[in-house]
Amino acid sequence: MLQVRSIALRGYGVSDAIVHFADRANVLAGESDTGKSYLVHCLDYIFGADKMKKRFKKAEPYSELFVQFENLKGEVLTLQRDLSGGDLLAYKVPLDRISGESGLKVAAKRTGKSKALDVTAILFSFAGLNEAKIRKNDRGEVIRLTLRTLLPLFLVDEISVIA
Repeated sequence: MLQVRSIALRGYGVSDAIVHFADRANVLAGESDTGKSYLVHCLDYIFGADKMKKRFKKAEPYSELFVQFENLKGEVLTLQRDLSGGDLLAYKVPLDRISGESGLKVAAKRTGKSKALDVTAILFSFAGLNEAKIRKNDRGEVIRLTLRTLLPLFLVDEISVIA
């Protein structure tokens, strides 16, 4: 099992913006334009999206995204990604202990037949899950199961609720 424990934005000259999540299910509610959907986009981005789908005006001064995870053993893994794109860095320490140390470079996603260490591989391993393939269509074609494939099963945004 894998739990998101914190989502944080960091930037030069501004205080960190951090949202902490409790054990088990969490519900985010609030007025429009307060950043709820932006948090969903942050998770999609840390899981390998090419770019942030939505920019949030209050997030403009920030340049880095951090997401801290915890597994069933109580171990912590924090992923960092620059908001302008690129690969990620993985740290086996909590967010508040990352300062200047170098993390493990992790690809945002695999392309083609690559076997590179990517965000899905590192988080599946951290959660004690094996990598898997899922059926793509009725012709029996398969694709690799990724965190981005699973994301809509666990995160429901307001657009989905309205629909």
